[in-house]
Formats: sequence, structure tokens, C-alpha cells
Amino acid sequence: EDRDYEQRVGRFSGKSLLNSPQIQGVDDQKVTVVDDVPEGSQVGEVRSKDEWFNSLELNKQTQLKMQGAMIDMNEKRIKADYQNIGDELNGMRSGYRIEMAFQEILKQNKELDKKYQDFLKTIKSYGVPSCELPDLYKAILNFYTEQNQGLSRFYGAYGHYTKSARKTQQYVNAQIERYVKYMEKSLQ
Repeated sequence: EDRDYEQRVGRFSGKSLLNSPQIQGVDDQKVTVVDDVPEGSQVGEVRSKDEWFNSLELNKQTQLKMQGAMIDMNEKRIKADYQNIGDELNGMRSGYRIEMAFQEILKQNKELDKKYQDFLKTIKSYGVPSCELPDLYKAILNFYTEQNQGLSRFYGAYGHYTKSARKTQQYVNAQIERYVKYMEKSLQ
């Protein structure tokens, strides 16, 4: 089996010829070869983001991590509220509980947008590479799109939108439009 692999690939299965110290007079230096690069990744961009983050002072890194953690907590809370609505639809279908859950989701979405805006303002002030902004906007858009899909599933299961569900959907759609504009602007 190893010989078949060696013949197909053209190298020894356990050793790369590039790591050999006899190549071009290189004595003790090792060269690592990456065989598989994930689809869609661009090494230059990933490296620049990491270099940018690592070049920040420790307190700035900590601040960004804390803001990211707060955003993550808020997103998880919103997802939990949608899960509660799903559970309610499978159970008693209390209109009051569903209405209260959507009011809470709307409130949490407004708080989340403030956190997104603070985070974006902070990283821009720290000099984030401009090639990273579209990816940040894309992550935000993915979360809002996920919510929009949840609202559509709710409509399919419940048959109509409650007043709070309609307000939540309007808010989510407005946020999607807003962040699409931001992303388009960052791509120019």
C-alpha cells in the first residue's frame, strides 16, 4: 500500500523531499508543506488578520474578545427564545407566551445591534484590515438571515404572525438591508 501511494504521489509516504537537509545546501532548516488548503481560504488574508490581531496591545485584544463574547451570549439568548417559541408551538400554543417571547427577541435584537455597532466601531478604530470587514458583515447577515428563516417557519406552523412577530420580522428585515449596504460599501 505504501509503495502504491509513493508511486501515485511521487514521494515517500512518511517523508517529504522538501524536508531533506541535502536539498540546495540547506543545513538545519525545515520547510513544512501544506497538502490540503481549505476551500475559499486565502492564506494572505488569514495571515494579515492574525498579524493585525496579534500586533494589538493586550488590553485591546482583551476588549475585542470580551465584546465578541458578549455578542455571542446575546445571539445564543435569541436562539434560545426561538427554541422556546418552537417548543410552545409543539405544546399548548399559548398566544400570550409566544407574544412575550417575540417581544423579548425584539428587545434582544436591538441590544445586539448596539453591540455589533460598538464592536465594528472598536475594530475600525484599531485599524482592522479593510479586507476583513466584508467577512464581519457576512457573519452578522448570516445571523439575521437565520432569524428570518425562523420567522418563516413560525408563520408556517402558526398560520399567521402575532403583532410582536410582525414587528420582529420588520426589524430583522431592516437590519438585513442595512448590513447588506454596509457590506457593499466595504467591498468598494
